[in-house]
Amino acid sequence: MEKEKFEVLLINPGFNQKSFQFYQNIPVDLLELGSYLVAKGVKVKILDCSVREKYEDYVKEFAKDAILVGMGVMNAQITSAFEIMNIIRSVNPNAKFVWGGAHSTLYPHQTIKHKDIDFIVIGEGEEPLYNLYLAIKNNTSYEHINGIGFKKNGQMILSPVQPLIDVNKLPMIDYSLLDEEMLDLYRHNDTDTFFPVTTSRGCPHRCTFCINVVTKNRWRGKNPEKVLGELFYVYNKLGISKIRFRDELFFVDKERVKRILNGLIERNIKIDWRANCKADYFRRGLIDDEMMRYIKESGCSELGIGAESGSQRMLDMIKKDNTIEDVLNMVRICHNWGIRGNYSFMIGLPNETKEEMIKTIKLIKKIKKLDPISFIIGPQPYRPYPGGEMFDHALSLGWKEPQTLEGWADNYSEMVFAPTSKMFPWIEDPVFVDNLLLYTKFASNTFGQIKERYASGSTRIKAPKLFIYGFAFWCKLRWAVGLYDKFFEIKLIQKYYRQKMKKNQQVSNAASNQIMKSFASE
Repeated sequence: MEKEKFEVLLINPGFNQKSFQFYQNIPVDLLELGSYLVAKGVKVKILDCSVREKYEDYVKEFAKDAILVGMGVMNAQITSAFEIMNIIRSVNPNAKFVWGGAHSTLYPHQTIKHKDIDFIVIGEGEEPLYNLYLAIKNNTSYEHINGIGFKKNGQMILSPVQPLIDVNKLPMIDYSLLDEEMLDLYRHNDTDTFFPVTTSRGCPHRCTFCINVVTKNRWRGKNPEKVLGELFYVYNKLGISKIRFRDELFFVDKERVKRILNGLIERNIKIDWRANCKADYFRRGLIDDEMMRYIKESGCSELGIGAESGSQRMLDMIKKDNTIEDVLNMVRICHNWGIRGNYSFMIGLPNETKEEMIKTIKLIKKIKKLDPISFIIGPQPYRPYPGGEMFDHALSLGWKEPQTLEGWADNYSEMVFAPTSKMFPWIEDPVFVDNLLLYTKFASNTFGQIKERYASGSTRIKAPKLFIYGFAFWCKLRWAVGLYDKFFEIKLIQKYYRQKMKKNQQVSNAASNQIMKSFASE
């Protein structure tokens, strides 16, 4: 039997750090692109290299017949993307490569000028990618195609941006593009892992650290029947019952959400679902008692928000357009309805004072007191990602923007996998910030959550479980008495590990501090 040939490969590259879990890496954007192309009659194969330790043979197996290779590349995937391109060129030197994603959209000239990249897609990719495929297949001009970048006679050419697509004209997601073994992981899932489903694109808000503001990615929701059709398929045909609505914000259109949730109830689609919302939605009536009944009865187990800060000045600066009381109001409502709240925070924002950072810690304490089962993400250090007013502000304060793709890859790896506040020139006391981040992560979570996240052996933390629990207990004592400074025990821990590594003849400052870095980077 002749092996099926694919004209278009859509590749999710690996990450610079292999600690990502598979459930974070369902390539949803590529899945949407692939579904669009398949509906147009194109032979498409998605290769998810992010879940494979070794992918050279896997890539070569499908690369020989491809005329176009599309790659959705985040900064943390740049190194892997170039490796994969070299692998493909070794067996198929005529293949054309097109990059898409946030970096190609925000830095089109920097991306397309790289000698190994033939095309980029700027913005949403369905129509530009399909039109580019037709041009390459038929050997016709691609200069008229909107939403792409290319090189011509040594010049970089950027075409007009493709208008935002009508999400209700998109085909249903073709889940056959995913590996069956990946789907099996979700079918037989007894962990805290949820299958991503997208019901809308864009965001109507104006946070200064968000790419949606820069790209003018206005909110567009799929109609309820379209959403329910996909959920019915995922639940009844794929046998998956844990769903994470991947939308930036699920609750923007109240009537749409009510119809979706009521449809879940009436059609007996018994899923456990989670979604993102915004704290002020509870105050503004988008999420009222009637909506909470729908939310609860339809199977919601968790609602998440970016709470961000305990300082109203900081919230106003980043244009969150909600108050701290809005956050606490959401905490009370979720607790009363038995739905876990998920609250993410960051500290180390430009111009944030030490007192304002401590206000964030105190807000986290209030949340945990009002709702002990709530889940706290972070606080994470603010990291300057491209796009938005906050990024421009970081540049004005002395942060150096990488000038090449490889520079972004190195910078992102350092920021995410070995973060230290010393990287950011606006932070006056980086040692305080790093230690505060570390302590709060352990103090704000229950021992059960600490066991699940830090002591299970699945993270980068390499320390005995007894040490982890003991350290967590000490953090909780500090938390209880409000001691947020003078982290003397950190020096004792570092001294212990230096001595231990010296005995093993592995003396280096980087190695001796690795355990603390690994804690801080979680």
